[in-house]
Amino acid sequence: VMGCYMIMDQNRYYLKRKEIKPGDIISFSDSKDLISRLIRLRTGSPHTHSAIVIDYIEGIRQRLLIIESLGGGPVPRYLSDRVQNYQGKVWHFPLIDVTPVQRIKVCEWLWDKVLSGVKYDYFGVGTQLFRKVKTNADKLSCSEMAQMALEFANILPQAKIAYNPGELITYTTFY
Repeated sequence: VMGCYMIMDQNRYYLKRKEIKPGDIISFSDSKDLISRLIRLRTGSPHTHSAIVIDYIEGIRQRLLIIESLGGGPVPRYLSDRVQNYQGKVWHFPLIDVTPVQRIKVCEWLWDKVLSGVKYDYFGVGTQLFRKVKTNADKLSCSEMAQMALEFANILPQAKIAYNPGELITYTTFY
């Protein structure tokens, strides 16, 4: 996909850090764990996990966090830590043609899900291995969370089905 690039490691992350903005998608690929292998087998895409970038002010420093939906539901994590510790490839998909207000709306929607204690959608992920599922904000998979945040901010059109990580990054919003 044009406009995206692989972050790969800490050195490249620090070189590209200023280009990473709130609302951008971070996609993870080529992990060797069982769930990732099943997702790859089902979708045909190497991309098996999605997260969204948010801004965070820590004291006087601006930090890049991602919100990702893991086993306990949506959680914030430092992007730099994920890049350093992920056993696979980390990709940046920058949003284009979006307003600052849309980026803020993405972040607000994500923080709402974190703070309200939304859980992970184990059933939906398992079902997606066999068929498509409807989006549901009560429980969220990683790509469903990213999709719904972008839909809330009118960056992606409203869809009735949940995208998998490989489908999410195919939208022209990112290049």
